Amino acid sequence: MRTVKISNIRLLKAWAGGARYALSTNHILSMIHAHFTLASAAAAIAFLALHICRKAARRRTGDIAGLRGPPRESWLFGNLAQLLFSRNYGDYEFQWQESYGDVYVIRGVLGQTRLMVSDPVALNHLLQNDDVHLAPMMLAFNRSLFGRENAMALRDAAHRKLRAALNLGFSPSVIKGYRDHFESVARTITVQFGKSRKSSVMDVIPALSMATLSAISQVTLGRSTEALGKELIQANLSILACASRFGSAQLLAEGVAPYLPASFLDWIFRLPLPMFADIRRAYTLARQVGELVILESLHTAAGDETREEHLYGRILAQNPRKSLSHSELATQTNLILVAGQDTTAARQPALQDAVRAEITAAHARAPIQYDCLPLVNACIKEALRLFPAEPVADKIAHVDLTLPLSRPVTLSDGSVTDTIFVPKGQLVALSFAGYQRGHERWGPEPEKFNPYRWIEGKVAVNQTMATSPYAHL
Repeated sequence: MRTVKISNIRLLKAWAGGARYALSTNHILSMIHAHFTLASAAAAIAFLALHICRKAARRRTGDIAGLRGPPRESWLFGNLAQLLFSRNYGDYEFQWQESYGDVYVIRGVLGQTRLMVSDPVALNHLLQNDDVHLAPMMLAFNRSLFGRENAMALRDAAHRKLRAALNLGFSPSVIKGYRDHFESVARTITVQFGKSRKSSVMDVIPALSMATLSAISQVTLGRSTEALGKELIQANLSILACASRFGSAQLLAEGVAPYLPASFLDWIFRLPLPMFADIRRAYTLARQVGELVILESLHTAAGDETREEHLYGRILAQNPRKSLSHSELATQTNLILVAGQDTTAARQPALQDAVRAEITAAHARAPIQYDCLPLVNACIKEALRLFPAEPVADKIAHVDLTLPLSRPVTLSDGSVTDTIFVPKGQLVALSFAGYQRGHERWGPEPEKFNPYRWIEGKVAVNQTMATSPYAHL
């Protein structure tokens, strides 16, 4: 085995426009932040950076010759049009994965290269390394929408402190306490759908989007969507609406972003453009809501059970040493609220009937025990596996690192390697969607929706093959 040195691989965001994927916070970020038109001065700098980018790509091409990948489709965009503009996200990526393995390269803007990683051991190594963080443009957009102190933007000890505090609301025992909130939201949706029975076609997306926001708001802040205010909801909806639209101009902007100073990227999001105004308004309004919830929780008497009915109250009650400031907590509000989802048409009526029968039988044995619904739980797990909320996450290495692999990859000269050297400053794409289609982990036909693989024991239990955010499945 020999180590392959890879340098100057520039990653561009793998947005899932029109894809069959749910939209997680990080996925929404990777799609939305490209939806802007640069001012003429910014465009001039961008073209200059493109020139630098092209020269850098030419200078360092030889360093990555060992890794295989698909031939570029165009001189300007490489393989990006195939990756990002396909009818469904993954139409090309999954073919590339089958052909070249779990680690390969594709071409981006003006010859830039992008390293795609779906190997489980490599993914775990990248996810658990504090020196691997958000890519530059992603970081600038993240700070603009969620504030500079949000959990996703911070690193090292500061990030771990916030993550530990937020995890107080997501332990198994605490999640069970959210049951009443979730059932209330489900009943509301049921009533809405019941009123729409006269129509043979029903658009369920708006109702599900508001239901998600309602559930998050209730369990996090103890607030209904009405209490959030129409202005905040509309601002976030405006941002989410941009998540399905992007074009070639934005790809060019993404291509030059790694060559621009961080201060310039931050400045871009302060431009007086409508999209950025929505971002600033959403952050300001969400922070105000968070500050109000914190103030009310502080005035609730210690020991009052209502104080810990939502996440913020629980954090304040269990933070006696004030290790987490009120400002830090309030900053997380919009990070938590920005969420959305998509859905797919029913294609397996027999499976639907089986799920419905299991739920009906469980209701006859009230109170219903959700842990005793094997097919329902298998469907949830299979949906998370096949349609991950975050198909690709973009990171940057802040130090040199050696990336281990679960199995060797074949190089263009026929040799193999089980490690890859990633230099400081290297952008890396973590392909969760690719990982979710690995035969060794998920069994036969991983590209098909088959909940019974969980019931029949076809999913490998080897923990070295499990990686976040789906290691718990």
